[in-house]
Amino acid sequence: MFVHESQNNSFSLDWIPGHIGIPGNEEADTMAKAGTLLDLPRERGTNPATLFRRTLSSTLAQWQLLWKRRGNSKHRAVNSTSPGMTKKLHASLTRAQSSLLVQLRTQHNGLRPYLFWRKGPRRGQPALRVLRRTRDRLTHHDSLPPVLNGSHRHQG
Repeated sequence: MFVHESQNNSFSLDWIPGHIGIPGNEEADTMAKAGTLLDLPRERGTNPATLFRRTLSSTLAQWQLLWKRRGNSKHRAVNSTSPGMTKKLHASLTRAQSSLLVQLRTQHNGLRPYLFWRKGPRRGQPALRVLRRTRDRLTHHDSLPPVLNGSHRHQG
C-alpha cells in the first residue's frame, strides 16, 4: 500500500490482484505489485507539449508588449492594430480579400505604380483617398473590398 499526503490532499494506492487463479498471470501480478512499492521521484519533469505552450504564450506576451511600446515605426503608422486583433479583422473575409486588404494597408502592392500610370497620387498623397476618388474610373472595382467600392455603407 502506498500513501501520499500533500498540503490539502491525501490519497492511497492499494494493489488489488485481478488475475488470481489464471495461469501465467501470477507473475504479472507480482511484478505489478512490486512496481507500486518503488520509491519513484515525485517530479517527473515537464511534458514537452506543456513546455512548448508555456514558451509560446510567453513569447506572444513579450511580442505584444514590445508591439505596444514601439512608437512611430512606419508599419505602425499604417496599421495600428495589435497582433491579437488580426484574426478578428480577417475572420469574415476570403483569403483573396484578406490578402488584398493587407496589401492595401501596408502599401505592399502594385497600386502605387498603377495609380501613377493613371495619373493618381503623388509622393505624400494617400493612395486610398485617390483610389476612392477614382473608383468610378476603375474597370474592375467590383472585386475590391466593400470599404473601397462603397458597398459597406449599405450593409447595416
